Amino acid sequence: MASGDKFWEFVGLITGWGAFGDMSGEFEGLITGWERFGDMSENFEGLITVSGSFGDMSENFEGLITVSGSFGDMSENFEGLITV
Repeated sequence: MASGDKFWEFVGLITGWGAFGDMSGEFEGLITGWERFGDMSENFEGLITVSGSFGDMSENFEGLITVSGSFGDMSENFEGLITV
């Protein structure tokens, strides 16, 4: 998946190999990412599985969150299962 600004909605399965930039839309469904995430400034609902490092995640996460790596600024609520 290419980096850069993404201002539209993603619904369904999102699988990324590489670096993510600003994702300003809603993500619903399964999000799987390998590499580094940048600014994720919207809601994530469903299953999020990430290996790598996180940047600024300033919104709510609902569902299952499993992370291997290091966290940056996560300044909102987390609901569900969080494994670090």
